[in-house]
This record gives sequence, C-alpha cells and structure tokens, in this order.
Amino acid sequence: MNYNMIALNDDLEGGRKVVEVEIQSDIISFTLNEKEFSWPISDLEFQIGGASKGLIYIKNSNFSSIILYTRDKKILKNEFVVQHPNILKSSKKISGFYNQRKVFYSSLLLFLIALPIVFYAFRSSIIKSIANRVPVEWEIKAGNKLFETLKNQYDIIEDSSLSARFDTMFIPLVNAAGTPDIDYQFYLCSDPSLNAFALPGGHIVINLGTINKIERIEELYGVIGHEIAHVTQRHHLRGVISNLSTFLIFQGLLGDEAGLIGAIGESAGRLESLFYSRSFERESDEIGFNYMKEAHIDPKGMVEFFERIKREYEIDENLLVQEDEMVKDSTQFESTSLDKIKSFVSTHPNIDERIEYLNKRICDEMVSFESKDFELDKFQKYIQQKIK
Repeated sequence: MNYNMIALNDDLEGGRKVVEVEIQSDIISFTLNEKEFSWPISDLEFQIGGASKGLIYIKNSNFSSIILYTRDKKILKNEFVVQHPNILKSSKKISGFYNQRKVFYSSLLLFLIALPIVFYAFRSSIIKSIANRVPVEWEIKAGNKLFETLKNQYDIIEDSSLSARFDTMFIPLVNAAGTPDIDYQFYLCSDPSLNAFALPGGHIVINLGTINKIERIEELYGVIGHEIAHVTQRHHLRGVISNLSTFLIFQGLLGDEAGLIGAIGESAGRLESLFYSRSFERESDEIGFNYMKEAHIDPKGMVEFFERIKREYEIDENLLVQEDEMVKDSTQFESTSLDKIKSFVSTHPNIDERIEYLNKRICDEMVSFESKDFELDKFQKYIQQKIK
C-alpha cells in the first residue's frame, strides 16, 4: 500500500520533499533524489508531533538523517505495520491519543451546544445571582433618581406626619421582610386609580384610589406586602439585567461586571424599568403572603384586593395579554408609559390565577387571623385631608 509523505533532510531544497512510500511485508521503501531507500519496519519508531499533534513521524533508528511524516492516520492500521510488536505498541499509544482527543472535542462540541440551552433554562437563576452581587446602595441611588422623575409627573404628597403614620402602620411588614439595609419610605399619590408601585431601594407610592376603595385595612396591607416583596426580591434590578444582551449577562456570570454595570446604569433610571414580568408579580404574591403571615396579618386581604380589582376593571384576559405585550414594546412606551403606571390591571395580570393560588395557600396552610381593630373610615378621612 502506498502513502504520500513528507521527507525531512538537510540536503533537500527547503529541507523537505514529497515522497511516495510503499509498505510491503517487512519493508517500507521510497525514492529520494533518485536514490532508493528500504527501511525494515522493525527499525522504525512512530511518534506524534506538530503544533496540533496532528502529524505522525516515522524515524529510523539506524538512519537518523531522514525523517518521514504524514497526516494520514490510516498508516497506523496498515496490516504489515501492526504485525510488529514494537510498532503495534506505538501505534496503540498514538491511536489512544487521537481517540482521547476525539472524545475531548466531541465533549467540547456537546458542551457548546448544551451551553445556551442550559443558560436559558437557568436564566432566571443566573440573573438573580448576578443581581445579588450588586450592592444595595446602587439600587438606592437608582430608586432616588426614579423617584425624582416620578415627582415631576405625579402629585406625590411628601408630608412628614403622613410618612410617620405610614411607617407606624407598615412596620410589621417591614420587620417581616428582614432587610435592615433598606430604609422603606411610603408616599401618597393623589391618583384616584387602584394601584401602588415600588421603586428600587424602598420608595413605595400608594394611590389615593387604593386607600379610598378598600373595605378592610388588610387589603392595604396585602398591597404593601406585595410591593415590599418587589423591593426585597430586587425585581427592578433583575428586570433591567434580564433586558440586557445575553453576552453582557454571560460576562456578568463569569465575573466581568464592568460592561454589565454600565449597561444597567443606562437603563435603571428609565420609567419603563418599573414594569415587572408576570413571574415577578407571582413571586411578589408569594413573598408578600409570607410577610403577612409573619406579621400575623390576615392574607385574605390580598385576595380581597385582587377581587376588588377584578370587579373594578372587569378584567378580560385577552386584553391583558395585549397590554402586557405593548408595555414590553419600548417603541410604544413614550406615549403610554405614564398612563399605564396608573393602571394596576396592566401591571398585575392573571388576576384569576393569582386569586386561586392565594386561596389555595390559605386553605392548605390553614391560615386564620382576626381582622385588625382599625378605624378605616377615620383613616380614609385623614388621608383625604392630606390631598386638599
């Protein structure tokens, strides 16, 4: 059988030349510069080499001035070559190396194929892990910036006595949240719609309509528990990270956070960053429910508030999906963002599903707390006076 190989020799022009090598019985033979060479296979040594270990070198222990090499690995399985024990041993060693390399590259290929699948399967956990590495102080600064922007768009009442009243009311939920690094600040907005929203770092704004329309104070506690959960679970930051490119997220996962932090800083101060995904809303229901239990506040208040929303807006699930998609479309945000913040419906979809989830937890966990002895009418009149 014949093989094309390269002969290396200092006397050759350029130090190398292509030769045709024939292997027959116990001899390999070739012609170099019109001179015939016949090497006994028993005198040969096979080695691997080259920059990528892709070459097979054939050396003659009795004729060291000429070396042959080839990329053709089939030579290792030549019937005459494998008959020689010393060559067979080298051949197996080389074949084993190539087999290991084949396994390595195959595994690497499978890893590279699986990597994006795994990344997207665990994307939420990855984003949460990255967010947890961002200092809380950064979120507080972003929240302060957003609050200043919102004050220019809304009639937000900043009143020290009202703030003190809110602090006293909601301290059980704040204590249940267990986040001493966050200074929660509660504000009233004169907007008559049913809504409240949380900013990163602890600013929580409650619409006048929310307070005026509730029939039990536990409903308001349910709203606040939900909004505090948005803060503690860092939904604003996680949402901003989620909207960044996969490349930046992957960089952050690997510890290279410079580009990631820069991109977060550009997005975090925009109003559209306040919209949370459906999964974040569900998580806030779950965590807010836990806070209410911890504070011994009847979590049925959260259910009652969702039922109030449902009655108020006569929710149509299909409409909610359309609204949800529109909010995600940044090209439409400039004309709709401020109006949509006013609507609890647009930012809190799937009301029926969430009511069902909360009722199931109340039943399964046998949660039962007495209603608070709270003069709601008097409180609502007090709030109304702060608007005038």
